[in-house]
Amino acid sequence: MDELSTGAEKGELIEYQDESGVALFSVAYDGDNLWLTQEQIAKLFGVTKQAVSKHISNVYRDGELEAGQGVNLKLIPVDNGQVHEVAHYNLDVIISVGYRARKSKTATHFRRWSTQVLRDRLTGATATAVRLAAELQEDTMRLLARGQIDDGTDRLIDVATNKHHVTNKSSFLEAGDQGIYHMDRCEVEESKGIPEGELYEYAGSTELGMHVFRLTQTAAALTKDARGGYRHDQEEAEAIHKDIAERIRAMSHLNSGVFPEELPASRDNIEAVKQRSIERRSQRRGGLGEGTQVPLL
Repeated sequence: MDELSTGAEKGELIEYQDESGVALFSVAYDGDNLWLTQEQIAKLFGVTKQAVSKHISNVYRDGELEAGQGVNLKLIPVDNGQVHEVAHYNLDVIISVGYRARKSKTATHFRRWSTQVLRDRLTGATATAVRLAAELQEDTMRLLARGQIDDGTDRLIDVATNKHHVTNKSSFLEAGDQGIYHMDRCEVEESKGIPEGELYEYAGSTELGMHVFRLTQTAAALTKDARGGYRHDQEEAEAIHKDIAERIRAMSHLNSGVFPEELPASRDNIEAVKQRSIERRSQRRGGLGEGTQVPLL
């Protein structure tokens, strides 16, 4: 017999109405099943609590359900800070009692209502899981790409300054931004509502990926030219950087119909994403807590 969990993450009290639309009580939902006390079952089928207790005993005695199956104990607060255990029964037991009490119409209505409730919550849980998975994937890709941008920038500057005649690093890097966006970085930040100097902190994974590709491909092109004996001056290196960035811009529009400056900024910056990642790792190590319990009727 497992303890009925009604943690805040998944515990819920759902109002049940009879065939006439009259609200009878709140049904406990724990994320997997619906639960009622004997008193609630008695009210549902219009019989005494003693009759319900007898029917439940017969359900187990006749082997319709295995002993202890479909029942959980819940600690319920009472007066003076005391608590006592109250048995809650799931749908299998509830419906069995209904038919034994010759309340098949009510049992059928409750079963149909319960099926819809469970279906609705399963659909909602699936949609939530899909959304969370997409958010997790986006967070992971953003963190990876953001780190690659730092590494790619260092690598590109190293090639440009040591293998070519680039002396103005800022101007050389700005050429890449001009090629990607056809505007200065500060103009991009203003148009997207991003704080000044934090373009990479708020860019989404798609946009960050373009910058990673721009940096790595420009470094590769300059490295290839250096091996062939070509040492570009500042203007030539900037032109190469801008040309590669413009081709990436064109590729973005060809594939998606959207230019990089039209991509939306992320709601959270990279620091917030890092914090979420830390919290997820902590949860995986420590396990998810049961949360705050809510009282059941």
